[in-house]
Amino acid sequence: MPTATALPPAGHAHPPLPQRVLVVENSRAYTSMLRAAIEQQLELPVEVAATLADAARLLDARDDWFLALTGMVLADGDRDQILEFFAVRGLPTIVVSGVYDEELRQRALQQQIIDYVLKSTPDSLDYLV
Repeated sequence: MPTATALPPAGHAHPPLPQRVLVVENSRAYTSMLRAAIEQQLELPVEVAATLADAARLLDARDDWFLALTGMVLADGDRDQILEFFAVRGLPTIVVSGVYDEELRQRALQQQIIDYVLKSTPDSLDYLV
């Protein structure tokens, strides 16, 4: 006799886990490498923005974001604006910077940024992925 598969009651289905990664970065070369590594190794979709305005449009258009990776040099935001942009959204965010700045690192980590990674180190891509 066939056995029925148990399904959750109507209206009680678990929503899918967020899976999309947002990369906000002004360096096309670095963005390309990071996007390829995430898509190939983690098989997660990646969206790319070069400005905070582009990032806002992408974030507002979907609700399945898992993580944001952001640079600290963007055409439409200084370091403080970038940190605040992600902090107010509550999206887990990693700062990826070309320059080590201990004061900035401390401020970022106080604003619920989950990590501060130097992109100039040889292992930074592997660490991020």
